[in-house]
Amino acid sequence: MATRTRSTRNPKREIRNIVLVLALIVSSLQAADTWFNSAWPLRRTVTVTDVGRGGKLRSVAYATVPTLGKCNSAATDIRVVNDAGKEVKSLVVSAGFDDHALVAFEAQTKGVYKLYFGNPSAKEPAIKLEPDAGLVLEVRELGEGAPTSWDDTQKLIQNSKVLGRALWPHLEVNFNPFGAPDKGIYIQSATLDIPVTGTYGFQSNASAASFILIDGKLAVDWPGWHNTKGRKQQNTGQLELTAGAHKIQYVNVFNAHGACLAGWQKPGDKGFTPIPTAAFAGYLIAQVGPAETKTGPIADFDWHIADDLGMEGRAVTSVQFNTLTKGKVVKWDFGDGAVSFMDAPVHVYIEPGVYNVVCEIDGKKAEQKVLARPIHGHRGKQYEKRISEYAAIIHDYPTDGLSASACFELALICHEAQRFEGAQRGFRAAFEKGYVPKNADEFQWLPRLYEMYRDAARYDDAMWVCDFMVKTAKSDDVAAMALNLKAEIQFDYMDNVNAAQETCKTVLATYAKSNTDHVRMAYIRTGEYALVRGDREQARKIFDDAQKSDKWKKWTGDIDVTEGAHELNFTQYMRQREFDGAMREIISWEWKTPSIKLTGQTRCMRGRLLIAKLQNALAVKEFERAHQADPKAPFGDEILFYKGAAYEGLKAIAKSKECYAKVIKEFPESSLAVRAKEKLK
Repeated sequence: MATRTRSTRNPKREIRNIVLVLALIVSSLQAADTWFNSAWPLRRTVTVTDVGRGGKLRSVAYATVPTLGKCNSAATDIRVVNDAGKEVKSLVVSAGFDDHALVAFEAQTKGVYKLYFGNPSAKEPAIKLEPDAGLVLEVRELGEGAPTSWDDTQKLIQNSKVLGRALWPHLEVNFNPFGAPDKGIYIQSATLDIPVTGTYGFQSNASAASFILIDGKLAVDWPGWHNTKGRKQQNTGQLELTAGAHKIQYVNVFNAHGACLAGWQKPGDKGFTPIPTAAFAGYLIAQVGPAETKTGPIADFDWHIADDLGMEGRAVTSVQFNTLTKGKVVKWDFGDGAVSFMDAPVHVYIEPGVYNVVCEIDGKKAEQKVLARPIHGHRGKQYEKRISEYAAIIHDYPTDGLSASACFELALICHEAQRFEGAQRGFRAAFEKGYVPKNADEFQWLPRLYEMYRDAARYDDAMWVCDFMVKTAKSDDVAAMALNLKAEIQFDYMDNVNAAQETCKTVLATYAKSNTDHVRMAYIRTGEYALVRGDREQARKIFDDAQKSDKWKKWTGDIDVTEGAHELNFTQYMRQREFDGAMREIISWEWKTPSIKLTGQTRCMRGRLLIAKLQNALAVKEFERAHQADPKAPFGDEILFYKGAAYEGLKAIAKSKECYAKVIKEFPESSLAVRAKEKLK
């Protein structure tokens, strides 16, 4: 029989061991949570994982840290501490431009680090980190002069002001992210991992002076396309390099267009290609956590630039905001007059600047300075999609806190996305704030604003545009055009023939000697007003004079006139729903043959156009004017039928049926009579 061995347990010893383990855990947690130094009032976690960017990862992590406005301009008080409570080497790469600091620190292990800040009197750490990973773009101010040699450039750099620094994906810059688009100095620095020993070629694709240095030695000495006369320098160069890590620096001095690209040719390659991101020493990306004091968490938020219109040369920036502190968001104030009540809003800044952003969480406020300006470009997002997204956000922005230029940009974005109410508000605010169109293309937005107001039945606002153009006009043709537009609103849309008559008289009296077609247009309009008042002979006299008199035969081209069979062209445009083209045919016909107004045909055409644009009440008025111009017009069936269609659009069924019945009775042989019968059924 087998003998069973009894285990000898010691419950007291087991309990003692468990207590010891728990004590060690608590002790470890307390050590990790011990405050680094009582002189530092704030800290936050920075977590390092395996997530990185670039090629072979080094033990260097980068964190973009919100400082809550508590650091000095150089952020010399930032310290990074590991989980053992020991300070690690760090370097503030960028600070002082807003309340973000770009910090690099030594990360030998993955895990949670503590970043301390808020002691503005602290000096820089005694030992700084010299990062061996991460491509950094530095932008400097370009002073006087246009250097063509490396020696000249170094002297210029020594006396230049730093405008900004940022981590960069590759040795390519398409626009200046921190300064003027046509003037500056780019300095891009990184560690380049050379895969194999051999001869490497380097190339700079830039119009101005640029230089590529490897380990401090010039590989490319390029004076720029405009400075090569009599010189042997080329935008390419070669160096013998051993496999391993090498420091690369790409310097570009530009005074025209700030774009540059560096390429390389590895041993065995047939040509130059852009240096890929994977060729640079990789770095770890640290995620920041919420800020806290010794008494606990405080209100805190972070942000990053989502995308922008920098590639398109427009200073529009989309910024993603996020809360770092848990709690209910009460309100965001973005510093430009706009607010949000979302937890993680995207805000679009329409002009570059540093904005004071305030986030209120559970009744506590966090305020930080946010630099908003284009930096990355589209980031793979199509232009049309960006415009649509921006317009959805900004269409109802308050304009009080925006500059005239920003209001104008708001209007352009909204108009492009067909958010016309936002476009109207933006243009109106821009012009009221004194925005002056920079060229003829920008000036055309004034007549376009008039059209938007007109089509939205905001007739008083449309006349405001006319008065504004008259007031600010720098030439007689613009003023005369504006008054003609005002007369159009007064008569065609407000049915005030007397006011329209006086407006046209002003044009004839003030600008009669001016070399502009808009005077003739005002004269033609007075003929139509005579026709409306029942003075057909006076109307005919004016139309004949405008059409045949030597006084009016010389046209200056102010009116956009088309050629060809206008009625046929009009029909084609209507079928294609190209309403602007259809309207041009009407205007061209009336311009070249003013007497056509006596028949009412162009008024009938206007009515059809208005039905297509769902402006049925105005269409009814046009058909009545067409009938009034010539009650016996041969196209009377068209006037009645389409008038019935307009009433149908207005849900005035009785009046619609009355018009259709008249078509059947008065024009029984017309093809429209058949359609009228179908309508009555």
